[in-house]
Amino acid sequence: RQGFEGRPAPGEPRGPHRWRSMAPATELHASRQGLETLSSADYWKRVCPKLHVADEAFQAKSSARRPIKEEVASEAACADVRGRLLADGYA
Repeated sequence: RQGFEGRPAPGEPRGPHRWRSMAPATELHASRQGLETLSSADYWKRVCPKLHVADEAFQAKSSARRPIKEEVASEAACADVRGRLLADGYA
């Protein structure tokens, strides 16, 4: 589908990152979702089916290849990032 002057139509993926495995932008666009949906693994799996979200098997396989020597992020650090995401929209 083409928009004005050969550009992608609104809502269509642009540029070299037009992944075929991603869901259509119109139905799953973040602006159409509630906070609870945006926080769910199910939503992100629908957006990008190849994304590993809360995938314990993948995490175990990755950890076996390169053991983690220390905790990557503490609960406090994660809570801080979540708070900034909710308040500012980015962290």
